[in-house]
Amino acid sequence: MNLKNVNLSHSDLKDVNLSYSDLRNAELLEANLTGADLSGANVENARFGYNLGISESLKLDLIAREAIFEDSHPGDRSRVLTPV
Repeated sequence: MNLKNVNLSHSDLKDVNLSYSDLRNAELLEANLTGADLSGANVENARFGYNLGISESLKLDLIAREAIFEDSHPGDRSRVLTPV
C-alpha cells in the first residue's frame, strides 16, 4: 500500500494491516496503532509520536528503520541514529 507523504495523524488505525506499506515521510502523530501490523513497512522519515499501541520494542524497531519519534524526551539523544 502506498501511503508515502500521507498525513495519518489522529487516525484510528487499530488492527490495520500496514505490513510492507510505503509510509516514507508519512505523519502518524497521535494515531491509534493498537494491533496494527507494521512489519516490513518502509517507515523512513515517517513521524510518529504520542501513539496508542506502540510498545517500547516496536518503537525501537521503527527507529532502527529510520522512523522519527516526536515524543522522545528533550535532550535525550540515546536513540538518535548517527551515520556509521
